Parts: sequence; structure tokens; C-alpha cells
Amino acid sequence: MQTLNHTGNILEEQGCQGGLGEWVMKFVKNEGGTPRTAAQLVEKLAATFPAFKDKATYHGQEVFILKKAQVFAADLYRRLRVSYPRLCYVTHTYRPCRTKNPPLLLQILKG
Repeated sequence: MQTLNHTGNILEEQGCQGGLGEWVMKFVKNEGGTPRTAAQLVEKLAATFPAFKDKATYHGQEVFILKKAQVFAADLYRRLRVSYPRLCYVTHTYRPCRTKNPPLLLQILKG
């Protein structure tokens, strides 16, 4: 509940009474600017909303995974790319990190 309230407060401070959808559309539209990328959306989500800033510590270093933000961006693209062509910001090489096996991900990071 605390996460929802905090996110709601951030949205309200940014003038997005319409919720997260309004915030995303403002970001994606980028009036007068160059089209946004999925990576920019992921970065902005993590910078704006602490709930999207997944991180861990690896050998004393902070590692930002940002899985929640990546999955959110990918799901938006898959669901809305036909209805809202402006959301077609995802390049073909962009793939979010999806794993149900965190130990495997850590093993990959260890190299």
C-alpha cells in the first residue's frame, strides 16, 4: 500500500491526475522532440518511481537490474503497438531481462 501511495503522490506532483498511463503518454509523446526509446523509458521510470528501481549488491557494488521497468516497457509495447503507434519505440534488439531463476542470472553475472 505504501508503494501505491508513494507512486500516486509522485504522479500528483507531476500533474498526472490521470495516473501512470497519463505519465507514460506525456513521456512518449515528447512534443517537439525526437522519439523516445525504450531504454529512455526504463531509465525515466527508475529515476522517477523508486518502485521501479530494482537493485542488488554484488561484491560490494550496487547493480541496477531494472527488471520491473524493463518488463513494463516491453509489455506496453506488445499490448499497445497497434492502437498507439507512437509507442513503437522499442528496437528489435531490445529485449528485457526475464528470468524466473535468479541464481542463474547471478551465475551469468559472475561470468
